[in-house]
Amino acid sequence: MLIQEPVQAAIWDALNNYAVTDATFLAERLFSEVANDESLYLLATCYYRAGKPVQSYLLLQSRGCHTAQCKYLLAKCCFDTDRLSEAEELLVGNAVSKSKTFEEIEVEYGPVACHVFSLLGNLYSKTERFSHASECYQKSLKLNPLLWSSFAKLCSLVRENNKSQSKSRFTSPKSGTRKSKSKLSKSQQEMNEINKGENILDCKQSCGYDGPNYSQLAHMRQQSLAGILKLLQSMGRAFQALTQYECKRAIELLSELPQHQYQTGWVLCQVARAYFELNNYIQAEKVFAELRELEPYHMEGMDLYSTALWQLQREVELSALAQELTEMNKNAPEKEHDTAIKFFQRAIQVDPNFAYAYTLLGHEYVFTEEFEKGLSSFRNSIRVDSRHYNAWYGVGMIYYKQEKFQLAELHFNKALMINPKSPALLCHVGVVSVALVSCTHYAKCCHFDF
Repeated sequence: MLIQEPVQAAIWDALNNYAVTDATFLAERLFSEVANDESLYLLATCYYRAGKPVQSYLLLQSRGCHTAQCKYLLAKCCFDTDRLSEAEELLVGNAVSKSKTFEEIEVEYGPVACHVFSLLGNLYSKTERFSHASECYQKSLKLNPLLWSSFAKLCSLVRENNKSQSKSRFTSPKSGTRKSKSKLSKSQQEMNEINKGENILDCKQSCGYDGPNYSQLAHMRQQSLAGILKLLQSMGRAFQALTQYECKRAIELLSELPQHQYQTGWVLCQVARAYFELNNYIQAEKVFAELRELEPYHMEGMDLYSTALWQLQREVELSALAQELTEMNKNAPEKEHDTAIKFFQRAIQVDPNFAYAYTLLGHEYVFTEEFEKGLSSFRNSIRVDSRHYNAWYGVGMIYYKQEKFQLAELHFNKALMINPKSPALLCHVGVVSVALVSCTHYAKCCHFDF
């Protein structure tokens, strides 16, 4: 008979030190001895962290989920394995059983409610219920303003008719700690408690701090939370500007960050992306090169970096980058179109939600003049991310090559609505407009209806 507590501690120690195999082995032994909700959650967590969401799903489903932790993990497994309706039913109920309100979800899941709402936002986004997704992301941020992914995804939902809903979701330090009656995350609750005199007295007695030292600690914690909120607010404004393709504004805001934050991979990647979207490939290449020197392990944005090098016809640098990335990632594409198509297809198999991979695959098909396959790839990209303007442009380009100018204009304009400041898109809209005028004039001369 195993005693549960020390074995649990050993399992968490293994997980915290990346010994997932050892953690899983111990968790299986514990669960066979003590099959309760705690050991079930621990074993399912081991499977999930080992990259086996299906195994975790089957375990939780077969045993039943009686705790909020298990239900949340099962919902994550459902989402990861595309069982979206099942995930939604787990978290909010269905039409038969009364759907839960936000307040009921918050009460049921307690400290992890912010993550539950973030997961619901992802689910609603994937099923194209964008207004629901926006509400969930906002609720997630209200409970925990430090969840950057919720803010980033909220920005990606911005449309012309709902920009106001997603403005400044990162609150300032003052509003983040003022006397709001809404339930906050655990860390914020602690900060509010620290600001109350009676709790300071209780903690002094129980924790052994004398007055001045504990007050100093409370002040430091308050300053730390205020500081991170201020930083995220600044970065959030810049990121929001970038998602709305206000690229010059994004660059200005990012340049105002402290130097030690600016000189990080994530920030430099956003700066380079902004220059890339402005078609300033020279400056984008410079920033990406700086990023590679600073953080050679940083993978985000390398698709844009390689495209910038290709646009600048820097074949030597592009070849070197391809070789470096191939060593890090065996799925990197090669130069030849047939080989590139094979590797883009492989990339899509690895990550079916990688919109840019579909777009690049579509462009490869355009090069090989396989237009129907190109259209299918671009449409898949749009299905994954309806704001991926490159895919809308790709569809327009195929229709333009097929001399279907009205359809080309429709798709170019759709891309332009997403990125209204793109010189390349403005140019293509102008070209197709001229083509339409010419065709209309020719049709009138020939007495045809166009």
